[in-house]
Amino acid sequence: MAQARVRRSLQLALGCGLGLAALAPANAAPGDTHTSFVRDINPGVGDSFPGELTPVGPNLFYRAGSTALGYELWKTTAGGVTSLVRNIAQGATSSSPSSLTVLGSTLIFTAADSAGDRELWRSDGTLAGTSRVRDINSSGSANPFFLAVLGSEVLFSATGSAGDTELYKSDGTAGGTVLVRNINPSASSSPAYLATVGDTVFFTADVGGRRLYKSDGTTAGTVMVKNIDVFPQDLTAVGDLLFFTGTDVAHGQELWVSDGTGPGTHLVRDIATNAGYGSAPQELTAVGTDLWFTAQDNTGDRELYVSDGTAGGTHRVRNINAGTVGGGDATSSTPRSLAALGGTVFFSAVDAAGDRELWKSDGTAAGTVRVKNISATGDSDPSLLTAAAGLLFFDATVSGVDRLWVSDGTGPGTKPVGPAGVTSPRELVDFQLTLYYRATTAAKGAELWKTDVEQ
Repeated sequence: MAQARVRRSLQLALGCGLGLAALAPANAAPGDTHTSFVRDINPGVGDSFPGELTPVGPNLFYRAGSTALGYELWKTTAGGVTSLVRNIAQGATSSSPSSLTVLGSTLIFTAADSAGDRELWRSDGTLAGTSRVRDINSSGSANPFFLAVLGSEVLFSATGSAGDTELYKSDGTAGGTVLVRNINPSASSSPAYLATVGDTVFFTADVGGRRLYKSDGTTAGTVMVKNIDVFPQDLTAVGDLLFFTGTDVAHGQELWVSDGTGPGTHLVRDIATNAGYGSAPQELTAVGTDLWFTAQDNTGDRELYVSDGTAGGTHRVRNINAGTVGGGDATSSTPRSLAALGGTVFFSAVDAAGDRELWKSDGTAAGTVRVKNISATGDSDPSLLTAAAGLLFFDATVSGVDRLWVSDGTGPGTKPVGPAGVTSPRELVDFQLTLYYRATTAAKGAELWKTDVEQ
Protein backbone atom coordinates (compact mmCIF):
# COMPACT_ATOMS: atom_id res chain seq x y z
CA MET A 1 0.00 0.00 0.00
CA ALA A 2 2.82 2.41 0.86
CA GLN A 3 4.48 1.77 -2.51
CA ALA A 4 1.18 2.50 -4.29
CA ARG A 5 0.92 5.82 -2.48
CA VAL A 6 4.48 6.74 -3.47
CA ARG A 7 3.78 5.88 -7.13
CA ARG A 8 0.60 8.01 -7.05
CA SER A 9 2.47 10.97 -5.54
CA LEU A 10 5.29 10.56 -8.08
CA GLN A 11 2.80 10.76 -10.95
CA LEU A 12 1.30 13.91 -9.46
CA ALA A 13 4.72 15.43 -8.94
CA LEU A 14 5.96 14.73 -12.46
CA GLY A 15 2.70 15.99 -13.92
CA CYS A 16 3.27 19.30 -12.17
CA GLY A 17 6.94 19.49 -13.14
CA LEU A 18 8.08 19.32 -9.50
CA GLY A 19 10.25 16.23 -9.64
CA LEU A 20 11.09 14.10 -6.61
CA ALA A 21 10.76 16.98 -4.13
CA ALA A 22 6.98 16.54 -4.12
CA LEU A 23 7.03 12.86 -3.13
CA ALA A 24 4.86 11.83 -0.21
CA PRO A 25 6.60 9.85 2.54
CA ALA A 26 6.23 6.09 2.24
CA ASN A 27 4.39 6.01 5.59
CA ALA A 28 1.72 8.50 4.48
CA ALA A 29 -1.55 7.90 6.33
CA PRO A 30 -5.16 8.67 5.39
CA GLY A 31 -5.81 12.36 5.96
CA ASP A 32 -2.19 13.41 5.32
CA THR A 33 -1.85 16.32 2.89
CA HIS A 34 0.68 16.94 0.11
CA THR A 35 0.99 20.43 -1.38
CA SER A 36 2.40 21.18 -4.83
CA PHE A 37 2.70 24.02 -7.31
CA VAL A 38 0.59 23.72 -10.46
CA ARG A 39 2.00 26.19 -13.00
CA ASP A 40 3.60 29.62 -13.29
CA ILE A 41 1.07 31.13 -15.70
CA ASN A 42 2.65 34.58 -15.52
CA PRO A 43 6.36 33.60 -15.46
CA GLY A 44 8.66 35.12 -12.88
CA VAL A 45 7.54 37.06 -9.81
CA GLY A 46 4.49 38.49 -11.61
CA ASP A 47 1.03 37.41 -10.50
CA SER A 48 -1.53 35.55 -12.61
CA PHE A 49 -4.19 35.87 -9.86
CA PRO A 50 -6.28 32.78 -10.74
CA GLY A 51 -9.90 33.53 -9.91
CA GLU A 52 -13.41 32.03 -10.00
CA LEU A 53 -12.09 28.45 -9.91
CA THR A 54 -14.97 26.33 -11.30
CA PRO A 55 -14.91 22.53 -11.74
CA VAL A 56 -16.79 21.21 -14.80
CA GLY A 57 -16.37 17.47 -15.35
CA PRO A 58 -12.68 16.68 -15.97
CA ASN A 59 -11.67 20.36 -16.12
CA LEU A 60 -11.06 23.07 -13.56
CA PHE A 61 -11.75 26.39 -15.29
CA TYR A 62 -10.61 29.77 -14.02
CA ARG A 63 -9.62 33.28 -15.01
CA ALA A 64 -5.90 34.02 -14.95
CA GLY A 65 -3.68 36.81 -16.27
CA SER A 66 -0.30 37.18 -17.87
CA THR A 67 1.69 40.05 -19.31
CA ALA A 68 1.46 38.56 -22.80
CA LEU A 69 -2.24 37.62 -22.86
CA GLY A 70 -4.06 39.68 -20.27
CA TYR A 71 -6.80 37.95 -18.22
CA GLU A 72 -8.22 35.00 -20.15
CA LEU A 73 -9.87 31.60 -19.63
CA TRP A 74 -7.55 28.80 -18.45
CA LYS A 75 -8.08 25.22 -17.35
CA THR A 76 -6.31 22.52 -15.38
CA THR A 77 -7.26 18.89 -15.90
CA ALA A 78 -7.51 16.23 -13.21
CA GLY A 79 -4.31 14.81 -14.70
CA GLY A 80 -2.45 18.03 -13.89
CA VAL A 81 -2.20 19.57 -17.38
CA THR A 82 -2.68 23.35 -17.37
CA SER A 83 -3.38 25.31 -20.55
CA LEU A 84 -4.95 28.43 -22.00
CA VAL A 85 -8.43 27.62 -23.32
CA ARG A 86 -8.74 30.56 -25.69
CA ASN A 87 -7.34 34.08 -26.03
CA ILE A 88 -10.76 35.67 -26.48
CA ALA A 89 -9.57 39.28 -26.55
CA GLN A 90 -6.57 39.19 -28.88
CA GLY A 91 -3.11 40.25 -27.78
CA ALA A 92 -2.63 41.48 -24.22
CA THR A 93 -6.17 42.86 -24.02
CA SER A 94 -8.18 41.08 -21.29
CA SER A 95 -11.48 39.35 -21.93
CA SER A 96 -11.78 39.02 -18.13
CA PRO A 97 -14.04 35.94 -17.96
CA SER A 98 -16.50 36.17 -15.07
CA SER A 99 -19.69 34.61 -13.67
CA LEU A 100 -18.31 31.13 -14.43
CA THR A 101 -21.32 28.78 -14.23
CA VAL A 102 -21.74 25.02 -14.67
CA LEU A 103 -24.48 24.02 -17.14
CA GLY A 104 -24.31 20.25 -17.45
CA SER A 105 -20.95 19.44 -19.01
CA THR A 106 -20.51 22.97 -20.34
CA LEU A 107 -19.04 26.11 -18.81
CA ILE A 108 -21.19 29.21 -19.32
CA PHE A 109 -19.55 32.56 -18.58
CA THR A 110 -19.33 36.17 -19.64
CA ALA A 111 -16.39 37.67 -21.50
CA ALA A 112 -15.44 40.77 -23.46
CA ASP A 113 -14.04 40.43 -26.99
CA SER A 114 -11.28 42.57 -28.50
CA ALA A 115 -13.80 45.38 -29.07
CA GLY A 116 -14.84 45.31 -25.39
CA ASP A 117 -18.27 43.80 -26.09
CA ARG A 118 -19.20 41.69 -23.04
CA GLU A 119 -21.61 38.89 -23.92
CA LEU A 120 -22.47 35.31 -22.94
CA TRP A 121 -19.91 32.63 -23.84
CA ARG A 122 -19.61 28.85 -23.55
CA SER A 123 -16.74 26.35 -23.41
CA ASP A 124 -16.22 22.60 -23.40
CA GLY A 125 -12.53 23.09 -22.60
CA THR A 126 -11.32 23.11 -26.22
CA LEU A 127 -10.40 26.03 -28.45
CA ALA A 128 -13.00 25.08 -31.06
CA GLY A 129 -15.65 24.53 -28.40
CA THR A 130 -15.18 27.96 -26.82
CA SER A 131 -17.36 30.57 -28.48
CA ARG A 132 -19.76 33.41 -27.96
CA VAL A 133 -23.28 32.08 -27.48
CA ARG A 134 -25.10 35.09 -28.94
CA ASP A 135 -24.61 38.81 -29.45
CA ILE A 136 -27.56 39.78 -27.26
CA ASN A 137 -26.86 43.50 -27.50
CA SER A 138 -25.83 44.35 -31.06
CA SER A 139 -25.36 48.01 -30.14
CA GLY A 140 -23.10 47.46 -27.14
CA SER A 141 -22.55 45.03 -24.29
CA ALA A 142 -25.27 42.83 -22.86
CA ASN A 143 -23.30 42.51 -19.60
CA PRO A 144 -24.95 39.24 -18.50
CA PHE A 145 -25.03 38.96 -14.71
CA PHE A 146 -26.56 36.95 -11.84
CA LEU A 147 -26.46 33.61 -13.70
CA ALA A 148 -28.62 30.81 -12.21
CA VAL A 149 -29.06 27.30 -13.59
CA LEU A 150 -32.58 25.98 -14.12
CA GLY A 151 -32.59 22.47 -15.54
CA SER A 152 -30.86 22.54 -18.93
CA GLU A 153 -30.91 26.34 -19.14
CA VAL A 154 -29.31 29.26 -17.40
CA LEU A 155 -31.35 32.34 -16.48
CA PHE A 156 -29.65 35.71 -16.14
CA SER A 157 -29.99 39.47 -16.26
CA ALA A 158 -28.86 41.14 -19.52
CA THR A 159 -29.20 44.36 -21.46
CA GLY A 160 -30.74 44.05 -24.93
CA SER A 161 -30.16 46.22 -28.00
CA ALA A 162 -32.92 48.63 -26.90
CA GLY A 163 -31.06 49.32 -23.65
CA ASP A 164 -33.49 47.52 -21.32
CA THR A 165 -32.04 45.19 -18.69
CA GLU A 166 -34.42 42.25 -18.29
CA LEU A 167 -34.57 38.50 -17.64
CA TYR A 168 -33.03 36.23 -20.30
CA LYS A 169 -32.37 32.51 -20.61
CA SER A 170 -30.00 30.33 -22.62
CA ASP A 171 -29.49 26.65 -23.33
CA GLY A 172 -26.00 27.38 -24.62
CA THR A 173 -27.06 27.93 -28.26
CA ALA A 174 -27.73 31.16 -30.15
CA GLY A 175 -31.30 30.11 -30.99
CA GLY A 176 -31.97 29.09 -27.41
CA THR A 177 -30.80 32.41 -25.95
CA VAL A 178 -33.87 34.63 -25.64
CA LEU A 179 -35.67 37.20 -23.54
CA VAL A 180 -37.88 35.46 -20.97
CA ARG A 181 -40.09 38.44 -20.16
CA ASN A 182 -39.98 42.22 -20.36
CA ILE A 183 -41.01 42.67 -16.75
CA ASN A 184 -40.88 46.46 -16.72
CA PRO A 185 -41.82 47.75 -20.21
CA SER A 186 -41.45 51.40 -19.20
CA ALA A 187 -37.88 51.03 -17.90
CA SER A 188 -35.51 48.24 -16.82
CA SER A 189 -36.50 45.68 -14.21
CA SER A 190 -32.80 44.87 -13.70
CA PRO A 191 -33.26 41.34 -12.28
CA ALA A 192 -30.86 40.64 -9.42
CA TYR A 193 -29.84 38.00 -6.86
CA LEU A 194 -31.11 35.00 -8.88
CA ALA A 195 -31.43 31.84 -6.77
CA THR A 196 -32.67 28.41 -7.90
CA VAL A 197 -35.10 26.48 -5.71
CA GLY A 198 -36.14 23.21 -7.35
CA ASP A 199 -37.78 24.03 -10.69
CA THR A 200 -38.05 27.75 -9.95
CA VAL A 201 -35.65 30.69 -10.09
CA PHE A 202 -36.35 33.47 -7.61
CA PHE A 203 -35.02 36.98 -8.10
CA THR A 204 -35.74 40.62 -7.37
CA ALA A 205 -37.00 43.03 -10.03
CA ASP A 206 -37.48 46.78 -10.12
CA VAL A 207 -41.08 47.65 -10.99
CA GLY A 208 -41.14 51.04 -9.28
CA GLY A 209 -39.63 49.41 -6.21
CA ARG A 210 -37.82 46.10 -5.71
CA ARG A 211 -40.20 43.14 -5.54
CA LEU A 212 -39.72 39.38 -5.22
CA TYR A 213 -40.31 37.51 -8.50
CA LYS A 214 -40.05 33.92 -9.66
CA SER A 215 -39.70 32.21 -13.04
CA ASP A 216 -39.99 28.72 -14.47
CA GLY A 217 -38.22 29.90 -17.63
CA THR A 218 -41.42 30.81 -19.50
CA THR A 219 -43.05 34.19 -20.09
CA ALA A 220 -46.31 33.15 -18.42
CA GLY A 221 -44.46 31.55 -15.53
CA THR A 222 -42.45 34.70 -14.72
CA VAL A 223 -44.51 36.52 -12.10
CA MET A 224 -44.36 38.54 -8.92
CA VAL A 225 -44.48 36.30 -5.85
CA LYS A 226 -46.03 38.86 -3.52
CA ASN A 227 -46.46 42.63 -3.70
CA ILE A 228 -44.56 43.57 -0.57
CA ASP A 229 -42.15 46.48 -0.29
CA VAL A 230 -39.39 44.93 1.84
CA PHE A 231 -36.38 45.29 -0.52
CA PRO A 232 -35.50 41.56 -0.69
CA GLN A 233 -31.78 40.75 -0.51
CA ASP A 234 -29.47 37.79 0.19
CA LEU A 235 -31.71 35.26 -1.59
CA THR A 236 -30.68 31.79 -0.37
CA ALA A 237 -32.11 28.40 -1.38
CA VAL A 238 -32.60 25.84 1.38
CA GLY A 239 -34.36 22.64 0.34
CA ASP A 240 -37.68 23.67 -1.22
CA LEU A 241 -37.72 27.08 0.47
CA LEU A 242 -36.24 30.47 -0.32
CA PHE A 243 -34.87 32.53 2.56
CA PHE A 244 -34.05 36.21 2.21
CA THR A 245 -33.67 39.37 4.23
CA GLY A 246 -36.43 41.95 4.04
CA THR A 247 -36.82 45.39 5.56
CA ASP A 248 -40.01 47.13 6.59
CA VAL A 249 -40.91 49.99 8.94
CA ALA A 250 -42.42 47.80 11.65
CA HIS A 251 -39.59 45.29 11.99
CA GLY A 252 -36.46 46.68 10.36
CA GLN A 253 -34.33 44.14 8.50
CA GLU A 254 -35.32 40.60 9.46
CA LEU A 255 -35.38 37.05 8.06
CA TRP A 256 -38.12 36.18 5.54
CA VAL A 257 -39.09 32.95 3.79
CA SER A 258 -41.03 31.99 0.67
CA ASP A 259 -42.42 28.76 -0.77
CA GLY A 260 -43.21 30.57 -4.03
CA THR A 261 -46.77 31.55 -3.10
CA GLY A 262 -48.13 34.82 -1.73
CA PRO A 263 -49.43 33.33 1.54
CA GLY A 264 -46.22 31.34 1.91
CA THR A 265 -44.05 34.46 1.73
CA HIS A 266 -43.70 36.05 5.15
CA LEU A 267 -41.50 37.17 8.01
CA VAL A 268 -39.96 34.17 9.76
CA ARG A 269 -39.40 35.73 13.17
CA ASP A 270 -38.92 39.23 14.58
CA ILE A 271 -35.60 38.45 16.30
CA ALA A 272 -34.84 42.01 17.39
CA THR A 273 -38.24 43.08 18.71
CA ASN A 274 -37.38 46.74 19.21
CA ALA A 275 -39.68 48.51 16.73
CA GLY A 276 -37.85 49.13 13.46
CA TYR A 277 -34.49 48.02 14.85
CA GLY A 278 -34.00 44.78 12.94
CA SER A 279 -31.70 41.82 13.60
CA ALA A 280 -29.93 42.40 10.24
CA PRO A 281 -29.34 38.70 9.35
CA GLN A 282 -26.01 37.98 7.67
CA GLU A 283 -23.96 34.98 6.49
CA LEU A 284 -27.07 33.11 5.24
CA THR A 285 -25.86 29.53 4.67
CA ALA A 286 -27.80 26.42 3.65
CA VAL A 287 -26.97 23.36 5.74
CA GLY A 288 -29.18 20.40 4.87
CA THR A 289 -32.79 21.51 5.33
CA ASP A 290 -31.90 24.37 7.71
CA LEU A 291 -30.64 27.89 7.29
CA TRP A 292 -27.73 28.97 9.47
CA PHE A 293 -27.04 32.68 9.83
CA THR A 294 -25.96 35.40 12.22
CA ALA A 295 -28.28 37.97 13.75
CA GLN A 296 -28.25 40.60 16.46
CA ASP A 297 -30.73 40.78 19.30
CA ASN A 298 -32.19 43.86 21.00
CA THR A 299 -28.88 44.57 22.70
CA GLY A 300 -26.87 44.46 19.47
CA ASP A 301 -25.29 41.11 20.35
CA ARG A 302 -24.57 39.27 17.06
CA GLU A 303 -24.52 35.49 17.46
CA LEU A 304 -25.16 32.25 15.56
CA TYR A 305 -28.76 31.29 14.68
CA VAL A 306 -30.51 28.43 12.87
CA SER A 307 -33.94 28.30 11.20
CA ASP A 308 -36.21 25.70 9.62
CA GLY A 309 -38.44 28.43 8.20
CA THR A 310 -40.83 28.64 11.15
CA ALA A 311 -40.85 31.09 14.05
CA GLY A 312 -40.65 28.26 16.58
CA GLY A 313 -37.79 26.62 14.71
CA THR A 314 -35.70 29.80 14.56
CA HIS A 315 -33.40 30.28 17.52
CA ARG A 316 -29.96 31.28 18.71
CA VAL A 317 -27.57 28.33 18.88
CA ARG A 318 -25.36 29.67 21.66
CA ASN A 319 -24.35 33.02 23.13
CA ILE A 320 -20.64 32.47 22.53
CA ASN A 321 -19.56 35.94 23.65
CA ALA A 322 -21.90 36.96 26.44
CA GLY A 323 -20.43 40.41 26.94
CA THR A 324 -22.12 43.59 28.10
CA VAL A 325 -24.66 45.47 26.01
CA GLY A 326 -23.26 47.38 23.06
CA GLY A 327 -22.68 45.09 20.12
CA GLY A 328 -19.60 44.68 17.92
CA ASP A 329 -16.79 42.16 18.38
CA ALA A 330 -16.17 43.38 21.94
CA THR A 331 -19.57 42.05 23.07
CA SER A 332 -20.56 39.67 20.26
CA SER A 333 -19.05 36.54 18.76
CA THR A 334 -19.92 37.84 15.26
CA PRO A 335 -19.58 34.46 13.48
CA ARG A 336 -18.20 34.54 9.92
CA SER A 337 -17.37 32.26 7.01
CA LEU A 338 -19.86 29.48 7.80
CA ALA A 339 -19.16 26.13 6.10
CA ALA A 340 -20.65 22.66 6.55
CA LEU A 341 -18.64 19.44 6.73
CA GLY A 342 -20.87 16.44 7.22
CA GLY A 343 -23.31 17.30 10.00
CA THR A 344 -21.04 19.92 11.53
CA VAL A 345 -20.96 23.65 10.82
CA PHE A 346 -17.60 25.38 11.13
CA PHE A 347 -17.09 29.13 11.45
CA SER A 348 -14.86 31.77 12.99
CA ALA A 349 -16.02 33.54 16.13
CA VAL A 350 -14.85 35.88 18.88
CA ASP A 351 -14.93 34.55 22.44
CA ALA A 352 -15.34 36.56 25.66
CA ALA A 353 -11.58 37.21 25.72
CA GLY A 354 -11.83 38.92 22.32
CA ASP A 355 -9.98 36.16 20.46
CA ARG A 356 -11.31 35.24 16.96
CA GLU A 357 -10.60 31.56 16.31
CA LEU A 358 -12.07 28.43 14.66
CA TRP A 359 -15.34 27.07 16.10
CA LYS A 360 -17.74 24.27 15.23
CA SER A 361 -21.36 23.45 16.05
CA ASP A 362 -23.75 20.52 15.81
CA GLY A 363 -26.71 22.86 16.33
CA THR A 364 -26.82 22.58 20.11
CA ALA A 365 -25.40 24.96 22.71
CA ALA A 366 -23.33 22.19 24.28
CA GLY A 367 -22.06 21.09 20.87
CA THR A 368 -20.93 24.60 19.90
CA VAL A 369 -17.27 24.77 20.89
CA ARG A 370 -13.94 26.23 19.88
CA VAL A 371 -11.91 23.78 17.80
CA LYS A 372 -8.49 25.18 18.62
CA ASN A 373 -6.75 28.35 19.81
CA ILE A 374 -4.64 28.57 16.65
CA SER A 375 -2.86 31.79 17.57
CA ALA A 376 -1.73 32.08 21.19
CA THR A 377 -0.98 35.79 20.70
CA GLY A 378 -4.02 37.49 19.14
CA ASP A 379 -6.53 36.40 16.52
CA SER A 380 -5.85 33.78 13.88
CA ASP A 381 -8.97 35.15 12.12
CA PRO A 382 -9.94 32.01 10.12
CA SER A 383 -11.65 32.77 6.82
CA LEU A 384 -12.55 31.21 3.45
CA LEU A 385 -13.66 27.98 5.18
CA THR A 386 -13.99 25.27 2.50
CA ALA A 387 -14.80 21.56 2.71
CA ALA A 388 -12.63 19.42 0.42
CA ALA A 389 -11.76 15.73 0.35
CA GLY A 390 -13.49 15.16 3.70
CA LEU A 391 -11.56 17.87 5.55
CA LEU A 392 -11.99 21.57 6.30
CA PHE A 393 -9.46 23.96 4.75
CA PHE A 394 -9.18 27.64 5.60
CA ASP A 395 -6.96 30.68 5.74
CA ALA A 396 -5.52 31.69 9.13
CA THR A 397 -2.89 34.12 10.37
CA VAL A 398 -0.30 33.30 13.04
CA SER A 399 2.52 35.70 13.96
CA GLY A 400 1.69 37.83 10.93
CA VAL A 401 1.90 34.91 8.47
CA ASP A 402 -1.24 34.29 6.43
CA ARG A 403 -1.31 30.68 5.20
CA LEU A 404 -3.44 27.59 4.52
CA TRP A 405 -4.67 25.42 7.42
CA VAL A 406 -6.62 22.16 7.60
CA SER A 407 -8.88 20.67 10.26
CA ASP A 408 -10.64 17.37 10.88
CA GLY A 409 -12.67 19.04 13.63
CA THR A 410 -10.26 18.24 16.45
CA GLY A 411 -7.55 20.36 18.05
CA PRO A 412 -4.67 17.98 17.19
CA GLY A 413 -6.08 17.60 13.67
CA THR A 414 -6.01 21.36 13.05
CA LYS A 415 -2.64 22.35 11.57
CA PRO A 416 -0.90 24.40 8.88
CA VAL A 417 -0.63 23.00 5.34
CA GLY A 418 2.29 23.14 2.92
CA PRO A 419 5.59 25.06 2.98
CA ALA A 420 5.76 28.13 5.21
CA GLY A 421 6.62 30.36 2.24
CA VAL A 422 3.31 29.66 0.48
CA THR A 423 1.03 32.40 1.80
CA SER A 424 -2.27 34.23 1.30
CA PRO A 425 -4.45 31.33 0.08
CA ARG A 426 -7.52 32.50 -1.85
CA GLU A 427 -10.22 31.02 -4.13
CA LEU A 428 -10.33 27.64 -2.37
CA VAL A 429 -12.27 24.92 -4.26
CA ASP A 430 -12.63 21.13 -4.17
CA PHE A 431 -11.83 19.54 -7.56
CA GLN A 432 -11.64 15.76 -7.87
CA LEU A 433 -11.03 15.38 -4.09
CA THR A 434 -8.12 17.81 -4.27
CA LEU A 435 -8.05 21.36 -2.93
CA TYR A 436 -7.03 23.92 -5.57
CA TYR A 437 -6.38 27.53 -4.67
CA ARG A 438 -4.40 30.66 -5.39
CA ALA A 439 -1.38 31.27 -3.17
CA THR A 440 1.56 33.64 -3.18
CA THR A 441 5.31 33.01 -2.97
CA ALA A 442 8.19 35.45 -3.19
CA ALA A 443 9.62 33.67 -6.25
CA LYS A 444 6.44 33.20 -8.33
CA GLY A 445 3.85 35.70 -7.11
CA ALA A 446 0.16 34.72 -6.87
CA GLU A 447 -0.32 31.48 -8.84
CA LEU A 448 -2.25 28.18 -8.73
CA TRP A 449 -1.47 25.56 -6.09
CA LYS A 450 -3.08 22.32 -4.98
CA THR A 451 -3.18 20.14 -1.89
CA ASP A 452 -3.91 16.41 -2.17
CA VAL A 453 -5.38 14.45 0.71
CA GLU A 454 -4.26 10.85 1.23
CA GLN A 455 -7.37 8.66 0.99
